[in-house]
Amino acid sequence: MSHPTPDPDIRAAILNALTDEYQPWAAVRRRIPGSDETLTAVLHEMFEDYRLTLMKISGSPIVRLVSDLDLMGAAAERDRLRQMGWPRSRCREFLAV
Repeated sequence: MSHPTPDPDIRAAILNALTDEYQPWAAVRRRIPGSDETLTAVLHEMFEDYRLTLMKISGSPIVRLVSDLDLMGAAAERDRLRQMGWPRSRCREFLAV
């Protein structure tokens, strides 16, 4: 199955929507034009250039952009979320991409 050619405008929209702070994925997705299929293709391409961290907290994904200078392991991410007020049990649902 071939993916559509990644759109540079969608790539720019993703970079504009993401920050180094966690945000709900649904809110980020609303700011990005295009179909889910196109978005998936662009995200796969971007994983080559950027590190995206996705966290799933009680079924609600949150996302942030991680720079090379800010690479953190799962334990550090869970600690960061606990500092943000997330309960410890929910922080165990960590998923890094």
